[in-house]
Amino acid sequence: MSLINCVECGAKVSDLAKSCPKCGAPVGEELKNISRVQIKIPVVRSVFLGTAVDIQIYANGNLIWSGRSGNIAEFEIKQPTEIIIQTKKKINMREFSTVVVPGKKYRMVQDEGLHMYETYRLTVVDFIDSE
Repeated sequence: MSLINCVECGAKVSDLAKSCPKCGAPVGEELKNISRVQIKIPVVRSVFLGTAVDIQIYANGNLIWSGRSGNIAEFEIKQPTEIIIQTKKKINMREFSTVVVPGKKYRMVQDEGLHMYETYRLTVVDFIDSE
């Protein structure tokens, strides 16, 4: 056990505590959980079959997560942040931007657009399921 400073009021708090006894602000792992964003990225549908797609997420021009569809993207932010999500298949790339909020969980949803071009959006969810 060690003492750390509360990020809100500066009081000394045990690193095992869930909140500051002086001001009630979250500390330690609880603070991390509040700033963490999770996005469930399902396997992307295509005209023929479900296809694994490369996904990259950017915030403020910086790559903050990279992976494949079918995974859960996790990253931390301190305030509501605009992100850009890029999906890359063999010969085409799509991207969309949206604002995410610290501590929220999202699911990426694929919609069919005109001429079978897919479009994407995020929806807020209470929990991330494991399909």
